[in-house]
Amino acid sequence: MSDRREAGLLLLTVLAAAATLVTPYALSAVADAVVAGELNWSRLGALLAVGGSQLGASAAATLLAAGITATMTARLRRGLTRQLCGFGTASPPGIGAARRGFTTDCATAGSRPALFAALVSAVLVSSGSLVLLAILDWRLLGAFVISVLFAVPLAAKARHALDAEDSGEHRPASELSALLRHAVAGLRTIAESGIAEHEARRVLRPLPLMHTAGVERWRAAARATWPARLALPLTCLAVLCAAGFGVTAGRLTIGELLAACCYAALGASFVPRIGLVGELRRARSSAERVAEIRASPAPMAGTAKLPPGKGTIALRGVSVGTVLREVDLTVRSGSAVAVVGRSAVGTEALAGVLAGLRPVETGEVLLDGVRMAELAPAQLRAAIGYAPTRPRLVGTSFADAIAYGSWAGSRAVDRACAAAGVGGLVARLP
Repeated sequence: MSDRREAGLLLLTVLAAAATLVTPYALSAVADAVVAGELNWSRLGALLAVGGSQLGASAAATLLAAGITATMTARLRRGLTRQLCGFGTASPPGIGAARRGFTTDCATAGSRPALFAALVSAVLVSSGSLVLLAILDWRLLGAFVISVLFAVPLAAKARHALDAEDSGEHRPASELSALLRHAVAGLRTIAESGIAEHEARRVLRPLPLMHTAGVERWRAAARATWPARLALPLTCLAVLCAAGFGVTAGRLTIGELLAACCYAALGASFVPRIGLVGELRRARSSAERVAEIRASPAPMAGTAKLPPGKGTIALRGVSVGTVLREVDLTVRSGSAVAVVGRSAVGTEALAGVLAGLRPVETGEVLLDGVRMAELAPAQLRAAIGYAPTRPRLVGTSFADAIAYGSWAGSRAVDRACAAAGVGGLVARLP
């Protein structure tokens, strides 16, 4: 379906470009007929038909391009979501890139078909205009080429500088995001250690670089804008002067002079759209980054089932990072165990390992004699419950949080609360 829609977009783009190229010819025929006093409804009808076709094809192409962009962006984000969910609570490689993928890369990559269609339209209209301009009079093409030769290098150079500044702005932003994420992860340690001011200075260290990069980018954008905007009027003026000499020499008619001006404007319209090449290149880079994240192998989910048992958890030589080293622990069924310790000494890591929420680097975690890594996810979720120290409820009420991700109504929520033994507590809450 996506391939057919993209093919339809290209077809509409070609039709719109063809109608755009025919419109100046139809307009010149009407102008010559008005000058000669021979205007009739057939020529007006032809002009209206060509103009209507151009408007209709352009509108349809715009709507279809928007639909394709939205569909591709949604598909990429769904695929990225499935990939990240496949990692469970383990952090996948390049988590910062994955977050950037959700916000920008998926949308940029999803716009590739629309950008390609826009680039095809610009190339067809510009090249077709030059051919038709040469058919009218080769001198017009010479005037066009000479005027454009001054503007295109300036616009391309400024656009290249803008792309370089754009990439330079992302580096300090990514560094700031990574520092902030690490600081938030260790928020309790920072608060208890009394180093909040030091951490704030460390996290905000890339901020001056971001400011400098942002200012330079806006200056580069200003430098990239004026050559492109100056190219169109200068080109039209040069072609108009050449066409005026052609009219006085009898080589061109008034209608052809009007068509020459239109073709000059259409031909020069490619200059401000040179940026489409850079945008298409950025979309391709974004697609490659998303594909790289999706290519990261997710941990294989287990398939084992729990045998009949009461829920004994055993740790055998478990190590996680630098906080847990060769830990051996057995928590028998029916036990109530409290793990006490200062922040950042491994209490949260140990709780995560016991709940099956944190993978171990070495050793194994057994639940009733079965390795947790080999258990099917449904079996593990049914056997273990986890309540964080700082829960973050989703929704505006307890009912929203309990029924999250399902179509359960209020009765089903009440039954779930009663089954969990918290029905009376929830009923007494405001």
